[in-house]
Amino acid sequence: MDKRIAIAGKELVKGNFGNAITALTIKSFGSELIQPARYRNGNFFFGVNGADKAFIWGNYNSSLTAYKRCPVVSSIINRQAQCYVNGRQWVMDIKGKESKTLQAINLRKLLLKPNRYQSGREFKAQGQVYKKIYGYCPVLVIKPVGFEQDFSKWQLWNIPPWMLQVLDSSGLWYEQNTKPFQSIWLTYMGHSEELNQDNIFFLKENQISTGTFMSNSSAENVSIYLPDSRLHPLEYSIQNLIDSLNSRGSLTRNRGPQWILTNDSSDSGDAGLFPIDPKYKEDLQNDWKQYGIMDGQRKAIITDAKLKLQTVGFNVAELKLLEGEIQDAKVISDGLNFPPYLLGLVDAKFDNQQIAERSLYTNSIIPDCHS
Repeated sequence: MDKRIAIAGKELVKGNFGNAITALTIKSFGSELIQPARYRNGNFFFGVNGADKAFIWGNYNSSLTAYKRCPVVSSIINRQAQCYVNGRQWVMDIKGKESKTLQAINLRKLLLKPNRYQSGREFKAQGQVYKKIYGYCPVLVIKPVGFEQDFSKWQLWNIPPWMLQVLDSSGLWYEQNTKPFQSIWLTYMGHSEELNQDNIFFLKENQISTGTFMSNSSAENVSIYLPDSRLHPLEYSIQNLIDSLNSRGSLTRNRGPQWILTNDSSDSGDAGLFPIDPKYKEDLQNDWKQYGIMDGQRKAIITDAKLKLQTVGFNVAELKLLEGEIQDAKVISDGLNFPPYLLGLVDAKFDNQQIAERSLYTNSIIPDCHS
């Protein structure tokens, strides 16, 4: 209190009555502290259990979250699907030659226009994306009564895997008369319907099936007949990449003050103890938002005031976010059987590009067509 009175006295001598009164009525700084229990449920610096992750694998639908939130995953899968639909298709006979029968002609027409909403390219691309995300793509065949053998009357529909619930048969899978599934249910907009197993087939990845998916808390039964997603083993690389991209975006948008302006006068320093009026503080904060590294923001402060500039920022390059992102992207590329050259992650010379594109078709696209 004695120090406040001394400060108030100095301000009165200078004629600053407002500052003198404020010095005597200063609020306790401790009363304005943010209480940890009231911020993020007590997790002041981190999320639950000391971690703050943008992506955690919870169940088999997490593969869809990875596709939607990780640009490397979506870019690779979309480019693979585009390469897949660029290929030409034939209907072959048992001798390996193109069939010219009426049935083959109708089947080609069906593949060119599988349903009333999609072209053949759209249908194939959608199915390939679902297969790469989940490891499989269910395809429903609509056969009008009386036209079960007439391809020209059929329709083909890719079923989003998240809408399907399958229950494995209780019999042993190697028994001749055992059907793979007890039941297959489709749920859409709150309505569920059991599908005829004779009218559905699965496009599958060349992956093994573990039969059960281990979630964070329990084992969730999926199916021994449906392969696991290739994205599951890549969980940590996907997680790291999403977190790193979020961090870089946050550094750009909310970098905060890079300097502190302090009084450079030869005074004893008591002026630094003066509280700032809340309204004046808010005005200063709003004015400070004019400065930053984004377009339209000012980069430097010019003033006639006797001030000293104290740098409080740090070199963002020391975080090595970009280097970590490249390494995680390479791991994801390898896991999805996609040459990293085509993402620009490795020296992208013309010769390397050509070799990488050839490798993509011979090691990924063509085997997918044969599966």
